[in-house]
Amino acid sequence: MAGDMLGIADQLGLERFVAGGVSLGCATALYAALAAPQRISGLILGTPPTAWETRAGQAALYEQMAAVVEARGTAALAAMMAQQLQSPLPALLQEAWPEAVKEMGARLAEYDAATLANVLRGAKLTDFPPREQIQSITAQSLILAWEGDRGHPLATAEELVALLPNAQAHVARGLSDLERWPQLMRAFLMSLGGRRP
Repeated sequence: MAGDMLGIADQLGLERFVAGGVSLGCATALYAALAAPQRISGLILGTPPTAWETRAGQAALYEQMAAVVEARGTAALAAMMAQQLQSPLPALLQEAWPEAVKEMGARLAEYDAATLANVLRGAKLTDFPPREQIQSITAQSLILAWEGDRGHPLATAEELVALLPNAQAHVARGLSDLERWPQLMRAFLMSLGGRRP
């Protein structure tokens, strides 16, 4: 995926660019920065997922989800996720989008079962680069995290801040914090010398 990110930049004629992504996209951007550090002018890492030691539990969950999809279909997985005692979404996102779990479940039920099982098993195999490699990334970095999400724990964002030598972070603890993210990203891009959008 990092190769795809760099390939898209090639197709667009971008010698240097800001790499970024949400969740798995964070790992993609980090790997792109390691593969071609001279091309990355900055990183925007949104809701970093489980990583390193915490990844094993998430990987087991992905395998369980893939097995449900293969045995009973995508609708069964959507129903199982909707019935979880603790919602998979943080409270601030549910506040902004009350029907989120229901709507996400409906979309999930429409996926092709074999494709979704493959995607889940692919996600199971992913992880962040080793910590010592991340420490070598010198690009300015903006990390956007939120509280209350088991799949995107605040601890990962906090460790990224400690590892990346030029990182700043913003943690959304409520809906008003989350609503500031576009402004924070704009200010970060401007600080890198970007043109006003």
